[in-house]
Amino acid sequence: MKARLFLVFFLMGLLTICAELPSAAGQQVRPGQCPPIKGPGTCAISCQSDESCGPGSKCCSTGCGFACKRVVEVHPGRCPRRTGPGLCAEFCTGDASCSPEQKCCSNGCGHECMTAIKDQPQHPDSSASCIRNSTMKARLFLVFFLMGLLTICVELPSAAGQQVRPGQCPPIKGPGTCAISCQSDESCGPGSKCCSTGCGFACKRVVEVHPGRCPRPTGAGLCVERCKGDASCSPEQKCCSNGCGHECMRAIKG
Repeated sequence: MKARLFLVFFLMGLLTICAELPSAAGQQVRPGQCPPIKGPGTCAISCQSDESCGPGSKCCSTGCGFACKRVVEVHPGRCPRRTGPGLCAEFCTGDASCSPEQKCCSNGCGHECMTAIKDQPQHPDSSASCIRNSTMKARLFLVFFLMGLLTICVELPSAAGQQVRPGQCPPIKGPGTCAISCQSDESCGPGSKCCSTGCGFACKRVVEVHPGRCPRPTGAGLCVERCKGDASCSPEQKCCSNGCGHECMRAIKG
């Protein structure tokens, strides 16, 4: 079950990569910059765009998830290239500490106000949207992947001391819901077992299983389904693969 739960969260993580998250297209990308990340924050995803936040705030990374943060003033232009190590002192803490034509730039060791280099007008919104979208997908994938790892480390209720009911779960017909509505057969009513739905777990009516095992297929048989389970066969037979379809065969004891 741990492996199943890990697979659930891992697949949810993959879906965040494949699915199209809300982007800045058609939405207002607010001016300003997110504050620097100070260590890993909470892994909650409380916003998906700047419009999810109140005035003066942006949807920013917390180091693991995303949350609304007060914007940091950013002056236009870019910092000049460093020419060597400067003084190891912090003369500014952001562009707001500098005059409008300056930016708070690294001098190779500390930070100080420097005249910004003006670039040709560009259209950063689309690239910023792409970067934000890709970053958020990566963060979401990491969140679900870590949740999957936790299901391996955390001890889930096992069958030890619990009754494993006779019978077999019905075959899985495509991916089902990803809800985990049971953790053992005892969680289910009489005549039911805790079975995989293809993504999660749910209580299902048991399928009759006759004792013994199926003989090894000796070749490709008829591609016809002559039985749907052991209940379709006589007590000394099982519903077995013939190499292509299924038919009742005498069970091998032991």
